[in-house]
Amino acid sequence: MSDEIDEPILISKGELENNRDNFKASIQQIIDQISQRQNDIVAEAEIDEDLLTSFGVICSQAITGEDQNQAFPIDLFKTVSFNGSPEEDNLCKINIQEYLKEKIAKGIDTNRAINEEDWLKESTKDSVEVNIFRELLRYKTTNSKVYTNAENNILDISELGKTINDPVLFSGSSELNSLLREARYEQELANKYDISFIDGYGRNYLCHVGNIIVFSIHFSDVNFSLLTTKNIFQSIEFGKVMDRQFVKVEYEPSEENENVGVLSINYWMDITLTEGLPCIETEIKSIE
Repeated sequence: MSDEIDEPILISKGELENNRDNFKASIQQIIDQISQRQNDIVAEAEIDEDLLTSFGVICSQAITGEDQNQAFPIDLFKTVSFNGSPEEDNLCKINIQEYLKEKIAKGIDTNRAINEEDWLKESTKDSVEVNIFRELLRYKTTNSKVYTNAENNILDISELGKTINDPVLFSGSSELNSLLREARYEQELANKYDISFIDGYGRNYLCHVGNIIVFSIHFSDVNFSLLTTKNIFQSIEFGKVMDRQFVKVEYEPSEENENVGVLSINYWMDITLTEGLPCIETEIKSIE
């Protein structure tokens, strides 16, 4: 701001020019002192454990669901339990790096994002979904098939689905997903492949192909699909921290800077998939 003064009032122009740098240095020193004092106050402050607990309760809603209605894909399981023990073998963890201590310190006023709690809950929801699908992707397949285009893929899937009880398709194929989404706006295409759309199946739902429920899965290294049965999802159990809480949120300060650290979202999940059921991998590989 001092650089913008051309005609000083209380001092001469020469004095202003001679002392401008000193003035700026003094102001910067004051700013640095205030900033250092603020950093010291944050460093000395205790972690607000009640706030971390409230974060855990909010994140738990990603598991229990809104109004006790479990979210996809938890709702696929025959049995959902919330009385498990928090054991190391079943621990799932989300680490948020470079998290500011001031956001969860006692007695510190800070501008935390209005939607931060929703963001933490959504991160938990995404993590649960990813870990369930990782378990499914490790399931032993009973067959694998390759097609040259999405049309052949969907026609064969439609036939294969007739041989499976309660068939469900998890599509990671960008080509197949594109065709299925296109059918929502082109009735002729939907009729050709017996594609229909039914409300109430959640955000991953794509459509029905005949009696097959189709969901999309999103992994950067997965461009294939799995056709299986809903009966594969036997049970899922979550570890209980306390009443209504199945997620524990913790904070670990950094060794280099005690005012930043890692905010970790921890939950415990034990998945059982029924063995020996049909699980067919299908993939589209165009011929160059």
